Formats: sequence, C-alpha cells, structure tokens
Amino acid sequence: MLALFFWETATYSYRPIEVLIYVTFGIVGALAARLSCDPERSAKETLFLTFAGVSVAAAVLPPNPMGGTFGRFFFVFGVPLLLTLRRVALPRALIVVVVAGAALGQLIVPATHFVSHAEGASAKPDFFAPALAFAATHHNADYRFHVVALSNHWEAYYFPVDDFAITRGWYRQSDALHNDLLNQSSFSAGQYVAWLHQMGVKYVFLPNAPLDLSGAQETALLVGDPRFAVVYRDPDWTIFRLRGARPIVQPGRGAGAADVLALDHESIALRVSAPGSYVVKVSYSPYWQVASGMGTLTRSRRDFIVLHARMAGEVDLRMVVTPKALWDELVTQLP
Repeated sequence: MLALFFWETATYSYRPIEVLIYVTFGIVGALAARLSCDPERSAKETLFLTFAGVSVAAAVLPPNPMGGTFGRFFFVFGVPLLLTLRRVALPRALIVVVVAGAALGQLIVPATHFVSHAEGASAKPDFFAPALAFAATHHNADYRFHVVALSNHWEAYYFPVDDFAITRGWYRQSDALHNDLLNQSSFSAGQYVAWLHQMGVKYVFLPNAPLDLSGAQETALLVGDPRFAVVYRDPDWTIFRLRGARPIVQPGRGAGAADVLALDHESIALRVSAPGSYVVKVSYSPYWQVASGMGTLTRSRRDFIVLHARMAGEVDLRMVVTPKALWDELVTQLP
C-alpha cells in the first residue's frame, strides 16, 4: 500500500541469491503447512505461497522500487511463522533440519553484516572524519557530493547526518530512480561523467575500503580520466573534483540564473533571477509543493522537478504529505 502512495518507476537491488532464499522458504513452508494438521493450514499455506510468488514478481516485473525490500518479511517472520505450524506429518529430524535451515537463512545476513560491516574500520566515525572535514570546507549548496559506495554503505549515514546531500543513500529507493547506471555490469567514462553532470556533482569521494558492486569501475574511471582532478588524498580517502561540473539547478531556455540557498530531505530553497523554467535535480514527487514564492511544479523527462517560476526572487519548495494528496496519488495509480 505504501508503494502505491509513493510509487517510483525505479529498480532496487535484488540479488538472485535473495530470490532463491525467499522462494525456497515459501515453497518449503507451504509444503509443511499442507502436510500438517494445523487448523489454519489453508491460510498459512496461502501465506507461504503468496510470499514466494510476490518475491519472484518483485524480481521480474517491470522496474519497481520494491526489490529485495520485500524480503524483510522473511528476516523478521521466517522461523516464527514456521514454528506456528502444528502437528506436521514429517519425521522430527526433518522438521529440525527445515527450521534450522530457515534460521540459518534468516540470521546469516544480519550476522555477517554485524561481524564484517558494522564492526569494520569503515563503519567508524574516525574513518569518515577527514572526508567530512573536507566536505564542510568545500560544501556549496548548488552541488551535491558523490561518494563511491562502501560495501557496508555507512556513507549513507555519515554524510546525510551532517546535512550533506549525496547521490546514493539520501533516500535509497527514491535515489534508485536516477542511479541505474551504477547497477550495470559496465559503463564508459562518458556515461559516468554524464551521470555526474545529471546529478549536480562537483566532488567525488573515493574511500580506500571494500566497495559496493560499482566500486571497481568507478575507481578505474576516476583514476584514469583527465576530467577528474585529485584535490585531497590520505590513507583512507582520495577526493576528486569534476572539471566542468554542472549545478543542481539547470535553467531552461530563456530563464535566468538560479542558486540553491538550502537543500534537505523535506525542503529546497532557491533564488531565481528571472521568470522561467528551471530543472531542479531532485527526484520528483507529487508531494512537492511551492510553499512560498510564485510558481508551479511539473515532472521532467528524467523524473526531476521542474519549477516554472512566475517572477524573480526566492522560491521555497516543501514536501507536504496530506490525506488529500495521498488519496489523489492513489487514484492516479489505480487502473
């Protein structure tokens, strides 16, 4: 239901191993329910099969923001749901194996994350301190930062919590709308630079630590392309400046200059020098509204906000979610 209210035509990470775990759990659970004398056997069998079916659908249907997020059901309710089955007509040893297998699948991801990620050096404040110090002295609201994603994704905490807008991890499902390039098996330097321009990036932060899937390609392009100049280096971080960077707000034809005064998760403050259309490189949502100033909002072809300013001056945009706005959005999603 929440996905209907906040729908995005975006893809979200969903690894094949996750699909296998969820489908196996759903099928095994449904078989155990069928072979039981549980009074709620039919309902539980339906629940297990529904979970397996939706898990597959989230992986193969056209781009959607659900992805592996649906698997959170398994990681919370996997073993407890199996333990609700009563009087299963299977050998006790086999039942123990099934429950133990589900417990392993349910716990291995958080346990691995805690041991190898949460307690690693790149999860600690000291690791991020030099990068955040550089960000503080070079921050310009007209641009956002790009941090090459760590395998543990702690950059998605440390940078936003210090009020720095970044390209990935700001709001991950919403960001995924624009980050599909980084999910591809390969991309060129031209594509990478064009994506950074599209996202309004000026500085790129490369951590010296285990990286996410796109990390190796990004590292090679950053090091080897002359459009990236090294402006800071220490044992943990290399920071690059993109030559010819393009700001977050792009004036349309006939429009004036534009400056970003402030940007956070729920509001954007702009100053425009003339009436006209301005592309604001922030994911469009029907819940963005003009809170002050004169203008209207539409969606660009790349799913960014387009501000149609009626006069020069300051314009404040704010994310406002009201019952009426939720209802209007739900109606637009219905067939």
